[in-house]
Amino acid sequence: MVTLAAGAACRRSGQATPDAAVPRPILGEVTVEEATTDTPPPAKLDPRLLAAELRQRALLTGLFDTTAGAGDAAPAPAAPRGTVSPIARIRIDLRTEVAEVKDRGAARAVVRLRIETRPRDAPGALAEDVTAAAEQLFSTGSGVSPAPDRAALFAKLIVRTVGDLLDGLAARARLRQAGAVELAAAMRADGGELREEAIRVAGQRRARETVPALLDLLNHPDEPVRDAALGALLEMKEARAVPVLTRTRSFRDSREMRKILDAVATLGGKEALDYLAFVAETHDDAEIRQMAASARTRLARRDAGAGP
Repeated sequence: MVTLAAGAACRRSGQATPDAAVPRPILGEVTVEEATTDTPPPAKLDPRLLAAELRQRALLTGLFDTTAGAGDAAPAPAAPRGTVSPIARIRIDLRTEVAEVKDRGAARAVVRLRIETRPRDAPGALAEDVTAAAEQLFSTGSGVSPAPDRAALFAKLIVRTVGDLLDGLAARARLRQAGAVELAAAMRADGGELREEAIRVAGQRRARETVPALLDLLNHPDEPVRDAALGALLEMKEARAVPVLTRTRSFRDSREMRKILDAVATLGGKEALDYLAFVAETHDDAEIRQMAASARTRLARRDAGAGP
């Protein structure tokens, strides 16, 4: 295992808000460790060189403070008393393997990337644990073309894979500080993790400007996306979700109905009461009818208690 270390003191103050720039931690140790169990491994990698290249790749993402002293091996002057200097450390675990058939081969790498920050509760602290697998095809060599340098082949594959993971983390971090327009655009774009992050941030922030996009996602073909959008709307207590839920979800899908009944009872309003009464009287499933009747009773009592 080889570790590259860098650290510097930097003043941090205030709490990050959606409208303020989040302080970035300083990039500290970058540790590369190979966990390949094959003996001998498919390629002799140099963890020191990999760590150095991955450090530079990480600094390009915007996740870390790159101001004066942030990347130096020697620490900068100490921060004023009472302030903290968050330091993020990266650990990369590698597993590599190779498969060959005749004159063709495949180099495979599984990369686990972990980022931890100390202090953990510092503004802008990062806490990530992500894994990715990648493969690169190659020619094993013949009388015409020489065999490739496996170490260089694997190093390039690993750097590219770690870079993709870092870029994904950076995109998610930018979403956490994005405005409502950017969040809504991310929800409507084709991107699984970024869409989910945008939905989560919108719900956490109660960003009502994103409600139209969230309402559209209630009809998304993927159930996890629908559920995430519904969760964000519930966080906002957004009653506009009720007509969308009651008019577009399958009335005969018992599992979906359980979600709808709980959601509309939580959101409330006259339309929710009417819908619960309708389901309690007409649904084919006795259990669903009972759930709807109970939910309507609870909602009616709640509304009565909130009255004058």
